[in-house]
Formats: sequence, C-alpha cells, structure tokens
Amino acid sequence: PELTSASPDLSPRLDDFTVDKIEREGSFQITFGCTAQAAGKLVPVSVRMKITNQTDVLVWLLKECGSGELKDFTIGFLNKNDEMKTFKQNKLVVDALTVATTLYMLLAEQGAQLEFKAASVTSSDPNVARIELRGAAAGGVLNPEPAYLEAHYQCVARGRVTVTLTISAPPYDPTTVQWIKDCGGGVNERLSVGTSPLGSDVVSLGQTTEVFKIDYADLGAQVSRFVVPPSASFIVFHIYNAVGEDSDGGLDMTLGKVSISRGKPSVLAAFVKPLAQGVFSGTGGALGPSGGDLPAGTVKTLRISFVCKRAGASNVLVTIPTLNYENIEFGFTKECHNPRKVKGRSMLRTSGSIFAALVTAALAILAAVLYINLKQRSARAELLSARSSHPSSTS
Repeated sequence: PELTSASPDLSPRLDDFTVDKIEREGSFQITFGCTAQAAGKLVPVSVRMKITNQTDVLVWLLKECGSGELKDFTIGFLNKNDEMKTFKQNKLVVDALTVATTLYMLLAEQGAQLEFKAASVTSSDPNVARIELRGAAAGGVLNPEPAYLEAHYQCVARGRVTVTLTISAPPYDPTTVQWIKDCGGGVNERLSVGTSPLGSDVVSLGQTTEVFKIDYADLGAQVSRFVVPPSASFIVFHIYNAVGEDSDGGLDMTLGKVSISRGKPSVLAAFVKPLAQGVFSGTGGALGPSGGDLPAGTVKTLRISFVCKRAGASNVLVTIPTLNYENIEFGFTKECHNPRKVKGRSMLRTSGSIFAALVTAALAILAAVLYINLKQRSARAELLSARSSHPSSTS
C-alpha cells in the first residue's frame, strides 16, 4: 500500500505489512505520525492498494490528531510486592538499599495505540545519584498492555535526589512524573521512638525531639528535660519502623549495637536488658544489646535498666547505629537515692535475735508440755484416792 497525506503536518508510514499467499489475504498497520502543527486538525490520508496489475483500490481516511494532555495514559511503578501503583495516587520514595525501580506505561482505552519516543530521565543532583533507563526506554508503541522500563540507580554520595522521568508521545504534551531516590545519610524519616507503643515523643520522623535532645559534649550538664525518678529501675522505649505513604512496602532496617553513655558513671550504671517475649515486647520483639533487624511496620522495645551507686543524678545518652542513615540518638536524666546497705553486724544481730526467739519458743512449748503432763498425773492421783476411800459393796 501507498500512503499519502494531504498535509505536511502528518507523516504516515506503513508498519507490519504481511501477506498470506495461501489464504490470499494480508494486513498492515499505519502509524500516522502526528506533529505538533497537526494538533487538533482533521487531516485526510489516502491508502492506495494494488490488487492486480490492472486494479487499484483507493481508500481515504480522516485522521484527527490529538493535543494537550494525554488523558488515557497511565504511568506507574511496581512496589516491593510487585503490585502496580500509579504516580497520580501514590508517592514513591526509593530507599537506600534498592538499586532499581520497575516502571510501567499503558493506554487505558481498549484498542488504542500511540507511538512514544525515547524516554528521558534526570537526577536533581548527579553528584549524589545517577540514573539509567533500561527496557522500553528506547521508545515503542503504547497500548492497553503494559510496557515496562527500569530505572537503575548509581549512588555516588550520601543524600537524596529527585528523579524526573519524561515520556513524549507527539502530538500530545510530554508526560512527566517524579519520585525520590534516597542514597543514605541524613535522617530516616520512617523511624520513630516513643515512651509508648507507636509513640513519637522521643524521635519523630527520624529527628530527636527537644525533650530528649542531649549532645555528648553536654553529658555533664545538670538536668535534661526528661527525668527518670529514683523509684524507677528501668525505662522502656518503643522503636517503630513505619511503612510510609509511598505504597512500596516499606524498608526493612538493621539496627547496630546499642551504646549507652553516662555523664556521671560514679552515680549510675546503665545497660540494655531486653523484655521477655510477650505482648509488651512489641510486634517485632525486644531489641538486645547487639541490635538486630527491624522489619517494616513493626515495633521493637528497648529496655534500659539502671543500678544506682550513690545519690545524685546522671545524664544518659542512648546511641543506636542504623545502616545507611544517621544514628538514632536521644538522652534523659536518671535520678538516684543512696542504695540500701546491709552491714555484717546487723546481720549477726538479726541472726541472734532470730535464734533467741526460736529458743524462747521452744522453751515455752516444753514448759507447756510439762505442765500438761503434771496436770494429767495430778488428776489420775485424785481419781485413785477417791476409789480407795469408797470400796464397792458385796452381797
């Protein structure tokens, strides 16, 4: 077939022309090639098909070229559960451990087809992360079947970048989507720490709150804003790894060895003592001194136990390393009273008192037994005397 456009603003071409000589039939596909100048116009296109050497068939088509936003176009991504999510309804933040994101594109209208050009992608800061497109990035034809492409990340420094993907399908306006790629460093906004389950009064969105903020250089300061009273021998914190709002399934975290620094070691000893497994140990269990995994959507408890050495107050700074992000760090003050002391003399006096009480009790019991025996003998003697003074009569 020969294609002819009535306007230079349209450049039609023939695709996928096939002929079945046995069945004596054929098929072909036309790509119309609308340009921006043809947007919103009706352009006649002739299709001349030579049937025999003496016979031609001429068909005229009217092609309406679109313009503006491509409304039937959907672009999205696959989350960690391989679920298809759209950028219009979901925010995407790619965590520091993910090296690639699978994207998809499709046309919602059944039977529709549209050619798209090579996709382009940019990073807001190539000094932090560079992005490479693979798969259908070279261009192709959009239809209701998804076309997949992959964005591969190369982190070269710690930080965050905004990734911008542009898909061009003339004569429609280019479609642009954006998302965040995290290359580590900085705070982990998914993380919160509270004094109650799912609380964030200690660490909120990865940032230590003012109440629990203590610098290591200030450990010798008088009092922090949060004070653990002398009567408390431990305090429990709840560490929560939120899934987030980006529908990507969240980020499984790894927490390092817990470090505890004290402003006055002569006043206080502090150490991690995990809670027993149960309802109070959190959905992710208890965090031990060596740290551990914190899966997305779970809570782990961290119990800090205290041993007071003398009266006074000491600041306590808790530091928990996290893979690829800044450390979790928060502090508080623990107050202490003088611990109770048991002296040797007191113990001897106490033991002597107990022994004296036991001897007294034994003597009292012995006296009671002797008294009862004496009473019983006296009663038997009186009975025998009475019988002897009144002999029984005989017939």
